[in-house]
Amino acid sequence: QSLARALDGASQPMRALSLQPAEHGGAALRFAASHEPLLNDLIRQLRSERSDAATVTLATHGSLESLLALAARRCDIAGFHCPVGELGRDIWALYRAQHGLPRLRLIGFARRRQGLILARGNPKKVSGLADLSRTDLSRTDLRFVHRQPGAGTRLAFDLLARRAGLDTRALNDGDEEHTHAAVAALIASDEADAGLGLEAFAHRLGLDFIPLFEEMYFLAMRDAPASRDTVQSLSTLLRQPDWRARADGLSGYSLAEAGVEYDLAAAERLLFGG
Repeated sequence: QSLARALDGASQPMRALSLQPAEHGGAALRFAASHEPLLNDLIRQLRSERSDAATVTLATHGSLESLLALAARRCDIAGFHCPVGELGRDIWALYRAQHGLPRLRLIGFARRRQGLILARGNPKKVSGLADLSRTDLSRTDLRFVHRQPGAGTRLAFDLLARRAGLDTRALNDGDEEHTHAAVAALIASDEADAGLGLEAFAHRLGLDFIPLFEEMYFLAMRDAPASRDTVQSLSTLLRQPDWRARADGLSGYSLAEAGVEYDLAAAERLLFGG
């Protein structure tokens, strides 16, 4: 078992084995979400406030799969992220185009910085995306770890690579990981040289980092009367100063928008301006 998989497992203590439809009481709260370390803190807090902690569950998926779970009523809250600025427009359009996606109410959760995570000291001398397909860095020389297809980070990488004219065939087709923690751990354990991921995990493991974009992480719920109490309680919790102070120990994070409610039009203005 690689260090990456061990670290990944340790960072996801409440990962659910599966998402099953319905068959829960009215008090259940099922999260399906893209990997976000602060969600574990939120789940622990919500569980501590309930007499039956098992009614709050978290299943970790990619952003796209999490939104599809919400559409299929296999979860109550979906966690997903989208880059800020032009990079995010195509990804946002992809999210919105999913069949069966209901009218949504969003809550801001975190603003995060993503980029290239590199081995400590950057021995391959990578200075940006274009270097990932340098002719002197062959498939065996540069070991790039990908996120799984459908992950928001993978969608962003594929877009960045296409816009940069990057020859992704020069990258190995080997490792795919499901969390930022696993990507960083592979690189820290010298099982990979580079990957796209969160600055916070690069900083935590003492790795080099080249920032590429900021993104917003949202919690999405059905915009329906039955969801209003949940939206309001989460919004209130995430606006608390002690919650927003959690960003102090996370490099590349801001919780200034945590707890702010958005409809889709307002979220688009936040992401893309106008």
